[in-house]
Amino acid sequence: MYLNELGETSQLPIDVALVLLTTTTQQQAPIAARELLARTQQEEIAEERRRAIIEIVIKIISYQFTYLNRVEIEAMLEIQIQETQLYQDIKEEGREKATLNLILRQLNRQLSQEISDELFAQISGLSLLQLERLGEALLNFRAIADLETWLTEN
Repeated sequence: MYLNELGETSQLPIDVALVLLTTTTQQQAPIAARELLARTQQEEIAEERRRAIIEIVIKIISYQFTYLNRVEIEAMLEIQIQETQLYQDIKEEGREKATLNLILRQLNRQLSQEISDELFAQISGLSLLQLERLGEALLNFRAIADLETWLTEN
């Protein structure tokens, strides 16, 4: 049996309909996605599973419409993406990258030299909280040795 032989997505279990959404044309995808989102609200589904389905729908649509931004996808799906875990994860990842870049620029300026690849790798592996602590500590650094000591201790 082929996916296109399964019938209407509205008559299929949500999990199967999600799989079919990946093969839907761009013309039909927004309609099918909105139907799936509406079904998750209407059917008796645990909240955690409901959120997971919403996340999957958003990911599928985001991959199908890579040229659309968040606001356009929200309008297409008639939802607020900011409330989803996917959005929160992306936002957190962006915050981590921005913090890392800021810390590296501050270190280069504070120490008046470029950070070695080895130190860069160590700093890149720090959590957001550790990066924030490094951002405070680096104000007292006078040499690369201070940074190395901090990294060893933290």
